[in-house]
Amino acid sequence: MKSMSIQARLTLAVSLLLVVALGLLGWGALAYFEKAFQRTIAAHQYGLVAALGGEIDEELRLAHRGLTAMAKTFPRDFAGAQDYIARQSFAQSLFENGLALLSPDGRLFAIEPFEAEMFERDFSHREYLQETLRTGQGLISKPFHTLRAHGRPIVMLTAPIFDDEGAIWGVLLGSLDLTRDNVLGKLTHARVGKTGYLFLFASDRTMIMHPDLSRIMQRDVPPGVNPLFDRALEGFEGSGETVNSRGVPMLVSYKQLQATDWILGATTPLAEAYAPIKRARLVLLLSIAAVALLSIGLVWLVARRLTAPLRDLTRHVKDMGDKQAEARMFTWASADEIGTLGAAFNHLVTEIDREAAALQRSEALLCEAQRMARMGHWEMDSASGGIQWSAQLYRILGVSSEQPPLNREEYLSRVHPEDRPWVQSTVAAALNGGGSFVMEHRILRPDGDVRLVHSETQFYRDAQGRTQRLFGTIQDITERKRSEVELQELLAAMAAKNLQIEQAYAELKTTQSYLQQQEKMASIGQLAAGVAHEINNPLGYISSNLGTLEKYLGRLTEYLALLEQGLSDGGADLAQRRDALKIPHILEDLPLLLGECREGTARVTKIVQDLKTFSRLDDGETVPADLRECLESAVNIAWNEIKYKAELVRDYEDLPPLMCRPRQLSQVFMNLLVNAAQAMERQGTIRLSSRREGAWVCIAVRDEGRGIAPEHFGRLFDPFFTTKEVGQGTGLGLSIAYEIVKNHGGEIHVESRVGEGSTFTVRLPLAQVGAELEVLEANEGISV
Repeated sequence: MKSMSIQARLTLAVSLLLVVALGLLGWGALAYFEKAFQRTIAAHQYGLVAALGGEIDEELRLAHRGLTAMAKTFPRDFAGAQDYIARQSFAQSLFENGLALLSPDGRLFAIEPFEAEMFERDFSHREYLQETLRTGQGLISKPFHTLRAHGRPIVMLTAPIFDDEGAIWGVLLGSLDLTRDNVLGKLTHARVGKTGYLFLFASDRTMIMHPDLSRIMQRDVPPGVNPLFDRALEGFEGSGETVNSRGVPMLVSYKQLQATDWILGATTPLAEAYAPIKRARLVLLLSIAAVALLSIGLVWLVARRLTAPLRDLTRHVKDMGDKQAEARMFTWASADEIGTLGAAFNHLVTEIDREAAALQRSEALLCEAQRMARMGHWEMDSASGGIQWSAQLYRILGVSSEQPPLNREEYLSRVHPEDRPWVQSTVAAALNGGGSFVMEHRILRPDGDVRLVHSETQFYRDAQGRTQRLFGTIQDITERKRSEVELQELLAAMAAKNLQIEQAYAELKTTQSYLQQQEKMASIGQLAAGVAHEINNPLGYISSNLGTLEKYLGRLTEYLALLEQGLSDGGADLAQRRDALKIPHILEDLPLLLGECREGTARVTKIVQDLKTFSRLDDGETVPADLRECLESAVNIAWNEIKYKAELVRDYEDLPPLMCRPRQLSQVFMNLLVNAAQAMERQGTIRLSSRREGAWVCIAVRDEGRGIAPEHFGRLFDPFFTTKEVGQGTGLGLSIAYEIVKNHGGEIHVESRVGEGSTFTVRLPLAQVGAELEVLEANEGISV
């Protein structure tokens, strides 16, 4: 299909733009006009209804006031009532259906025009009589069919007649015939526009007046059929669009009458009310069509003139193949957009020439890159079946590029015999299914050399899914595969080395555990003299007490012998001998000596027990432990190192049980206490404290020793690093303490000033009793 010219598209676009602009402008103006016109029509119709409603209200009030005035002057004489009513010609002109007089019990005493049969009727059940007697006020009744001979629908007006005592003596009646040309009857003949009309209905949906006389006295508008009608019954006044009970779209206006509970309505079919709007639409459409035709002609002429240079440029481009050098350049005298386009075209021609040269260079580089990558390509036309092979592909196959291009069968004949069956099936399946494929196979060169190649093929299809051409690459990957084999062998060797490393790591972990135990035993060895002194002290006074007990026992034995002799001799010298042997002193001193022995024994037992617990190999299990017991165990072991250098101040808070390895933590606390004591160069204080900080437990050891030099902070927890003299430490204490705390998920903070002392704070995470202790990953940094 031939595409539209620029001239035609420009003409169409501008014309459409004008038509759309005019259409939108006209539509907006028409929409505004329609709304304004609809409001005007609705307001005009409501004004008509309101005026008519006011007139009906006024005429009903006048009629009712006239009836009330007549009731006030009516003679209280039932016998002369007929003659009196017959003489009231003015009242009869107001009430063309007649006047009447009823007694309170519903008997008729007078009626004009006279009908004898009416006197036989009983009117006591009439609603207008009962309501007048109940309220003592006149009213305008709902419409009903009269009992007169003609039986037409009427509306009754009442006025009570009172006697001298203020009681109702009678009720004067005046009735309006709804079918006569009176204040109500004339509504049936009134018209709103050509086909619109007026109607009157009561609050109980009874139709009082309607052009269709058959609808008078009917309730033929059920609830929900006409929503605007229902709103009027709820008190709505105004105009609106609705569909009446007969299914006709109407513009309806309602007015609530003041003299009674009636509602006056005016209705006009929407087609008639809005007929001027339809005519305005037609005029607008015709105007837009005329402007569109005129604009198309004008735009066509302008576009033809504007696009003339483009036609010249198009002819120049078509003839480019026959032009050389400067003749290929387009010349245009004007400096407008066409001149700019011509200059751009000339620049484009220059760029195309330059890009063509660059493309030729890129093709040469691509050929060189394919040669270096040992990759060639081919392309096959599906229609002809011909295949184009690149020069590099000939080199991969080991044949001369001078020979005619190989076809598919010739290429497959050069595939290694062992690979040829599955290569043929793969190619055939791809050709039948039209799917791309990737494969690796061997090529057998004419000289007998076997090469491994990687082949990829891509299918290109038209819009209908038919294969148009195939494009593929073949890369010689022989050397790469050899490298991969060598790499696999190297990886296998590395895996063996990794296994050796893992074994060495396991041995290292065993060694680390051994070193930790050795450090523990070294700490015991370092404290051995102090521990021995701690044990010797209680043993010393136990030995001394035992010697004294031996003397006491000798004296007691001698005293007992004297007691036996005294019993025989009469006991004259017993008291003197008892004092000489200091028997009262012995009896007083014995409990003290035994108490000291028990205390010394308990002291030795505690020290030995703590040493046994401390030196025992750790089983690695976590248990709920009381940190205060761990701290006291460490204090007992290190006490002899501390007591001669510092006063130990304990500041423990009540802490919950902690899931931990108690013996390991005791080793940490003992190392910190020993380090603190060894750092004291003069008598001072070591403060050991524990506290809780949120989800953490903190144990702090503060000394007043020489402090740590700033240059040592970075190596403080390195294995075998120590600033102590030879023989005072292995350099593993803080390193092992750091690892133990880290494995508990905790951390060690150090604060120190040279000459003022140091504070080591161990922070451990709290865990609920019975929960597993989480071993966090190492955080190698130290907070200083």
